[in-house]
Amino acid sequence: MTATLAPPVRAEIPPRRVNLQSVLVLGTLHLGAAIGLVHVFLSPPSAKVWALFVVMWLVPQLGITVGYHRMETHRGFKCHPWVRAALLVSGAMAVQGEVSGWVLNHRAHHHFQDQPGLDPHSPLEYPGTRGLLWAHIGWLLFRFELPVQFRTSARMEADPLVRWQRRWYLALVVASFAIPFALAGWSGLLVAGFLRVVLVLHITWSVNSVCHMWGSRARDSAGNPYLADDSRNNIVVGILALGEGYHANHHAQPSWAFHGWRRFSFDPSKWVIQLLEKLRLASAVRRPDPALLFKSHQIRSRTPGT
Repeated sequence: MTATLAPPVRAEIPPRRVNLQSVLVLGTLHLGAAIGLVHVFLSPPSAKVWALFVVMWLVPQLGITVGYHRMETHRGFKCHPWVRAALLVSGAMAVQGEVSGWVLNHRAHHHFQDQPGLDPHSPLEYPGTRGLLWAHIGWLLFRFELPVQFRTSARMEADPLVRWQRRWYLALVVASFAIPFALAGWSGLLVAGFLRVVLVLHITWSVNSVCHMWGSRARDSAGNPYLADDSRNNIVVGILALGEGYHANHHAQPSWAFHGWRRFSFDPSKWVIQLLEKLRLASAVRRPDPALLFKSHQIRSRTPGT
């Protein structure tokens, strides 16, 4: 018999107010991306523009996956201060917010994993397609106040590099568009700027939505499936998100720096961390344990009130 998750008890959800700033920013980005997509078909960009597109997709996305996520949120490894600074700069250029806010939202997601009203972006917030859209982008369009313990981080507030990134965040966002414009003109701005930013955003959001709806469960060394929440491993998202699609693996063991647990798992973010370690620029890397056994609460179905 296959175990299934029982729906969690829904916390009382206060009336939601639209976040006009978020709507305007995301709307502008998507408008620019739409114009960029039309430009691609009407006036195919040069190889130089596509090269910029690829570089400015990979570098900021690694800033998110390696820097914001695995290093800053879960402390899966430590690295040289200059490397850390480079990761936070590139992460800012993905236009997903300052690192401190990103980290706090993600920590709340793990703490309240798939609990409606508490998890900032669970698909279980609403039924069916509405829940999928909420997890993907809807949660960003409304004001949401995190629980008290996730509204600030004393460690991050005391960190001079985090404070520096906050101070210069808008300048780094501008640079994310100014660089392709300076190197390739309007075509560079539309394709390697707007279209690339929106692509990276949707890839990241797919981890929140697709990877909590479709895919396979994480399994321990005894073959037990991870059932503490609805997280899934999705190979398509894994390829696009540079290894982040092993989302069930990640939920089962959040502090591990490698989300692809097997030697040949497609996890480019893991490969970057391994390279940094070989160059002695990263240390204290938390690796998967091949003898992992899930705890009882991780493999049994969740019941209302748990």
